[in-house]
Amino acid sequence: MQLARTTSGTKKSWGTYIVTFILLTCCFILWGITNGLAPHLGDIYMRTFLLKPGESMMQEWALQIGYFLLALPAGLFIRRFTYRSGVLIGMVIFTVATMLYYPFAMIGSFGPLVFLSFLSGAALSFLETSASPYVIALGESRLSMVRLNLAQSFNTIGWLIGSYLVIENVSEYFSPFSMEQRRGLSEELFESMKSLDLQVVGAVEMILCVVVTTVALSVALFSKMPKDDSGSRHEPLAMRYIFDTLVHSRSYMLGVLALAFYVAAQTTCWSSITHYGVDVLTATGDYVVSQAIRQTRHLLMNALVSFGVMRFVCSLTMLKVDAYRLLIGASVIAMAFSLVALMSGGEWQIYSMIVVSGCMSLMFPTIFCYALRGLDIDTAKVGSAGLVMTISVGNLLPILQTYLLRLSHGGGSPEPMKPFYLLIVSFGVILSYGLSVARRHR
Repeated sequence: MQLARTTSGTKKSWGTYIVTFILLTCCFILWGITNGLAPHLGDIYMRTFLLKPGESMMQEWALQIGYFLLALPAGLFIRRFTYRSGVLIGMVIFTVATMLYYPFAMIGSFGPLVFLSFLSGAALSFLETSASPYVIALGESRLSMVRLNLAQSFNTIGWLIGSYLVIENVSEYFSPFSMEQRRGLSEELFESMKSLDLQVVGAVEMILCVVVTTVALSVALFSKMPKDDSGSRHEPLAMRYIFDTLVHSRSYMLGVLALAFYVAAQTTCWSSITHYGVDVLTATGDYVVSQAIRQTRHLLMNALVSFGVMRFVCSLTMLKVDAYRLLIGASVIAMAFSLVALMSGGEWQIYSMIVVSGCMSLMFPTIFCYALRGLDIDTAKVGSAGLVMTISVGNLLPILQTYLLRLSHGGGSPEPMKPFYLLIVSFGVILSYGLSVARRHR
């Protein structure tokens, strides 16, 4: 039986699916909030614990490692049981991670918080491995792409909420002291300031804990998620057969490649706004550094809004236009504006990235859905884990590019325009995948 199978679509069953879909979109929002908070937490920890930039990145690396390492166990778990069980396990781990934050923060050490980031990554890995293919399987095959794009739209809302909490609200409660000023404080005063800053983050985590627990209980007690056709209905397929099927599935393997380059493009696009935006804006002479930092934050928010709005628009457009046509069109436009950013320099780099952000909106869920299309349910569950693992792999590509560029510059910083090469290559790979899907539909 294929993952995106046709259902009877009766009013009663569709009503059940609507409730299920709403509950799953809540999960998408929650892991969006976590992903939105993660980059800002690294900056907060660097200032709070007086860390070097590389050390503060350990928190984000722990999140990505949790994503990567728990994806396959999550796939094997839902293969044996159900998508619903996988979602609940993810929610439980998520609840534990948020619940432990406050006592771990009061230890006053960075290590325990890194472990909690790993735990959060593990939770998100279970959630994404379980929820995404379940949304695909929730009804008629012809609407599977629309459902996943629509659900992922709420993930973007969560990302915006997570970023907004730090950028506009929570940041004002942190101590304004710079790292240099903190180094000059007495040990007692420094520890007191560190404790107060961590309490602010702890308050956010406690709110998340309440919300996550509420959603988890709703899923467990009130949802009527129909069981899929694995687990209790038949013996799961042999793992050797599943891996052999995935490896020999051209659509799946090309989907894995396209998804890895998509993640690389997303990371490069958004990080270019924050990393190079300050230099670009200050070079115009219209901004001092503090103003440029604030402006780049707002520009990043604009890019995220563009991303979220276009996901909703693309979801509705897919009711009339084939998803692969939209994928091809978005890839071409994204390549064009990446080229504009590469060739123009200045403020056009930043504004081009906002357009590119909107073009990227439909890519992840569309590639994800096409990669799993046509696979039997057991194979699709393990395949979903492989696709989630590419998120961590894709995040390595911009880091690898930066390292190679620094080598080419004798260890110095690469030119700001150089990272845009990766965008052009990434969208070229995604365009090729869209064209391959188009050939199969002829």
